[in-house]
Amino acid sequence: MYTLSSQTIYDNAIENYINIYVLDRKPEGHLAKIVKPLRIAKLSPFQDSRDNHCGPCKCAQAVYNPHQPSEFLCIDDIAVLFSWLIEHDYTIDTSLTQMMNESKVKFKKRFVCFIKHNKPT
Repeated sequence: MYTLSSQTIYDNAIENYINIYVLDRKPEGHLAKIVKPLRIAKLSPFQDSRDNHCGPCKCAQAVYNPHQPSEFLCIDDIAVLFSWLIEHDYTIDTSLTQMMNESKVKFKKRFVCFIKHNKPT
């Protein structure tokens, strides 16, 4: 199971801040084809450097557009991601996602949902 969240980054290519989708760790299976490690820079000199950590490398597992693999998946294109996940035997765990959204637990990143892979038996 993976945690899908959104995170704000500064995209040097377009010289602007954008919101992207990230996973909590490097995925296995088909999902690894559209997820790549991304070094995360501080958004502000006032930001605590510990805010972006994911182990020793200060990186995130960024989700890229499955139709344009060199581009981040736009935050507004969640339907593209969900369609791709369903086509590749992943599901959105709606019950666990709802439970966490209703709980008092707060994630550091903006939590979207839990994804699980339906591995063939």
